[in-house]
Amino acid sequence: MTDRLAKFGPIWGASGVQGFFGEGYPPHRYLKFFGLTFDGLTLTAKTTTAQSNKGNMPMEKDGITPQEFLPRCVYVSPRSWLYGSALNAVALSGPGINSLIEMGEWQKQTRPFFISIMAIGKTVQEKNLEMSTFQVYIASLLKWWPFLQDLLGVQINYSCPNTGENMEEMLQELVGQSQRDMNMLGMLGLPLVPKISVLFPVEYAQEIGNDRYCAGLTLSNTIPWDDLPKFGIDRRKIFGSDVSPLIKRGFKQPGGYSGKELLPHVAHYVRELRAAGFRKHINAGGGILGPSDIDVLYDSGANSFSLGSIAFLRCWRMRATIARAYKLCAR
Repeated sequence: MTDRLAKFGPIWGASGVQGFFGEGYPPHRYLKFFGLTFDGLTLTAKTTTAQSNKGNMPMEKDGITPQEFLPRCVYVSPRSWLYGSALNAVALSGPGINSLIEMGEWQKQTRPFFISIMAIGKTVQEKNLEMSTFQVYIASLLKWWPFLQDLLGVQINYSCPNTGENMEEMLQELVGQSQRDMNMLGMLGLPLVPKISVLFPVEYAQEIGNDRYCAGLTLSNTIPWDDLPKFGIDRRKIFGSDVSPLIKRGFKQPGGYSGKELLPHVAHYVRELRAAGFRKHINAGGGILGPSDIDVLYDSGANSFSLGSIAFLRCWRMRATIARAYKLCAR
């Protein structure tokens, strides 16, 4: 089986860790003194919606730079930092796909990279319309800058339903939505990579991943605050409370967890996918805070890896962690 994702390298950035274009965030200029580097990391743009979306991260007039030096929708306390853990409820703040294309920065890329997209409509019709919008604008991008056909990949971000009496019905609908999305975007001829979370039952993830247009899967999205006890993650120990700190800050969403405690669940999920017979590319991330964590996911069956919260939780380990991925995948 040809691996269409091999050209993206052994280690990718989690969506948004470098911003929309690799520009990074204001704190990065100071974290570089402590070892932060993105050298060798494949760019994955911050997830964009079809139209502009306010979300919870106020932006400057350029639509891509946070107004707050340390955005309030991202929570790290001294306590949670010691536990290698963070919460965020960014909620897809951004200017929308067309505005991002018009900024002209993706057209300057010279190495393979991903854009990340997500439909946020409430109904099937709304989501289909959003995916159609993505398809039209990305097709236009490729028409005017055809060299991007060889560089660009598309990650499609999916949130897993986690409550409700009709759970199986909702999961089936999500699989159906993913198939409609990939049929629509498949016409672009680009590698398509659904992004899922460890909340997905493996059989549904496999069904999504086996679509003919799917080049592979990337995981994991954050785990919602309310689901942390299901995974044995002690909210009170890490964050000092059973009430989300983001709720205490006035946000409506309690946020999603990223950090150290995610790693064993991602590793287990990758093993389960492989045991179920999934043979396509798996990009695994979540809880990678050092080089040895790369080994954990590699031994579980991952083909490549993604780095996110390490950039602000353990930035001095970035270089060694990236190097470890290259060394393992060169075997």
